[in-house]
Amino acid sequence: MKIRRKMLAGYGVAFALLGVVLLWAIANLVSLGRATDAILRENYRSILAAEQMLQTLGRQDKLVRDSAMGLDNEALPAFRKEEAVFFEALANAKDNITIREEGGVLDTVETEYLAFLGAANDVLMAGTASGPNSLVDYQREVLPGLERASDACRALKALNEDHMFSASTNAGWVASRAIWSTLAVGLVAMVLGIGFSLGFSRRLVHPIGELTRATRRLTEGDYEVRVPAGGADELGALAQGFEAMARKLGEYHKMNLRRLLSEQRQTDAVLKSISDGIIVLDAEFRITRVNPAAANLFRCEAGEPANPHLLEFVRDQKVFDYVKRQAESGPSAGMNEEDRVLALEREGGARYYLYDARPVQSEDKATAGTVLVFRDITRLQELDRMKSEFVMAASHELRTPMTGLEMSLGLLEERVGGTLAADQAALLETARQDVARLKALINDLLDLSRLESGKIDLQLVRVSLRSIAGKTVSLFDAQARERGIHLNCDVPEEVADVKADPNKIAWVLSNLVSNALRYVDAGGQISVSAEQAGDWVHVHVADDGKGIPEEYHARVFDKFIQVDGAAGTGGTGLGLAISREIVRAHRGAIWVDSSVGRGSTFTFTLPVFTMKTGDKV
Repeated sequence: MKIRRKMLAGYGVAFALLGVVLLWAIANLVSLGRATDAILRENYRSILAAEQMLQTLGRQDKLVRDSAMGLDNEALPAFRKEEAVFFEALANAKDNITIREEGGVLDTVETEYLAFLGAANDVLMAGTASGPNSLVDYQREVLPGLERASDACRALKALNEDHMFSASTNAGWVASRAIWSTLAVGLVAMVLGIGFSLGFSRRLVHPIGELTRATRRLTEGDYEVRVPAGGADELGALAQGFEAMARKLGEYHKMNLRRLLSEQRQTDAVLKSISDGIIVLDAEFRITRVNPAAANLFRCEAGEPANPHLLEFVRDQKVFDYVKRQAESGPSAGMNEEDRVLALEREGGARYYLYDARPVQSEDKATAGTVLVFRDITRLQELDRMKSEFVMAASHELRTPMTGLEMSLGLLEERVGGTLAADQAALLETARQDVARLKALINDLLDLSRLESGKIDLQLVRVSLRSIAGKTVSLFDAQARERGIHLNCDVPEEVADVKADPNKIAWVLSNLVSNALRYVDAGGQISVSAEQAGDWVHVHVADDGKGIPEEYHARVFDKFIQVDGAAGTGGTGLGLAISREIVRAHRGAIWVDSSVGRGSTFTFTLPVFTMKTGDKV
């Protein structure tokens, strides 16, 4: 017999018994539901109406008493509203008469309430003429009528509550009967079902147990496992298929092992041939592989280390924080190249290495590890240092002759300016403007060189961003109005003060605003704002101008980079580079968010001022 037929035969009776129990339970639940519904449908509305009438009587009594005591001269309108509420509740109760005695009780309620209304109206109609007589009338006429009406309402409520209690008792009896009868039927079905299950399980458990033990041995690497031959049903075919699968897995395991060993040898050969230092990490940032270049870089033996943590090997917190950020957030979390340079002291002087990390993802997109690469850039660093020193020296040497040339052109213009022809005067003016532009370029180069070499002297004090931003914006008001551009400053008062050099930060803001003015057309808008985020303040300079193409986003802060489309004459291309160095000198960061046609937002961060010993306020 096939397993399917065995299961149908074994569980058919159990399903039939389950159906009997289910039908019996449904019948009992329907009976119980009817009993419960009767309780709610027949009496609950009348109880709510009686309760509402009692509350209304209480509010009317207060209105009459306050009027009699002269505390409320406008009680009559409120009394009339409460009267309408009472009669509405009384009508609801009359519409829901479900008990034979309920009609007489409602008549009594109506009679006593009308008597109470008559006595209460006499007191209320007295108006403001309160005094001992009004209070006496209230106590003699109104109060007894109120008690009689209240007693009638309470009698209505008690009548329905007693009827609800009787119905609830009946529902409890129905529920008890349903519980015991369902329990009895269920026990009979359970005993019969257990009997069928025990008999059926004996026929299935033994071959399944053999397959389970064989599977456990297979997972432990025993590919020679065999399963005793079963019967002619599906379990027998499964046993034969299992043995065939075990043989195939054994053959595949041997072939795969040879392939893995070959690939590992190829990987080792590639790693050894790469001159850059390479460290392979697992998901816990423990080292699984190091090539000889990295081993020599950090003074350890090449080969397979005993899985040390990255911090134990590199011993640099900044490198570890970067690798962790890359592993958790992906390549988009990377820093600029200037911030990813590791300096190591070696024989013959310092060596500089540019490090980069890339996460290794598994098939389910989870981070399985990270590859960390160290590239020797000592020669590039030295070339960059020599270039900066040359630019600084050349700029310094050019500054003096440019100043003299500017003075000479000024004296020439003063002496012979009125005697020159128009074309000669134009040439002289062009020469003067070119000298001024060259002098500005030289000054910018000197400033940038000092910033890059760390020779700039920052006067860090407590600074109000609201004040600096306001003064900076006011410097460009006239220029913005002349070009029809709306320039505003929106720095909230609650933004904390920052620790910064006010002159340098004002220079950064001035440069960002002047850049925005060059790229915004008439009718556009430029906004300077700030917000606090933890221990940092984010300063934004936003415009709705032409925007910056995406290919410029990563290079816009480099030297001599200018985006096409600016209005008027261009600058030197050093303003944003100097701004970046100034912000970095304050331990902050600067970046741009922009898209073509939607404007740009330049953002830089500054640390919040915290008072320490020796700080300037």
